[in-house]
Amino acid sequence: MICTQPDWFTFPPLTLANPFPKPLWVVWLSDGQRVYQDDGREGETPPSAWVRLGNHVRENNLSIIGMELWLGMDRKVVLPPNAKGYYFSRGAANTWDNSHSVEFYTCGHEYNGIVACQNFMLPNLEPMGQPAGKPAHLMCLPCYIANPIPPTNPVNTSQLTTMELTNV
Repeated sequence: MICTQPDWFTFPPLTLANPFPKPLWVVWLSDGQRVYQDDGREGETPPSAWVRLGNHVRENNLSIIGMELWLGMDRKVVLPPNAKGYYFSRGAANTWDNSHSVEFYTCGHEYNGIVACQNFMLPNLEPMGQPAGKPAHLMCLPCYIANPIPPTNPVNTSQLTTMELTNV
């Protein structure tokens, strides 16, 4: 099941043990629903909210019409609306001697057959490195969700700023 209402799981309160806002993706669907990332929520299978979202979109013949990355309740990154598809994954990298590691989100959108992706360092969602592109036909499930139909309820783009991806 997808998470369509914000709650204490998606937006936990800040405490001494948890002093940073939680980074998460938020998407809008063609049926008007807003969906919140809730990875690891008890009782939900699979544990990945993105995988559940992909299943929901395909089973209900819906499209993703907008995607953003939020840090707590603050919108940090806005991807272009009404893309042909959207990409999301979570990763980690270490130095060769394991002295330093970093976790990151990779997100992107399809434009003219290319999925343009950017890495964002966790927990602050600062961009890492340069954006990169890969042909959409080489993208695979579950990270890439292709929109099966053109959006019927497009996002009002005048209210959104877009994530500029260069070098694609």
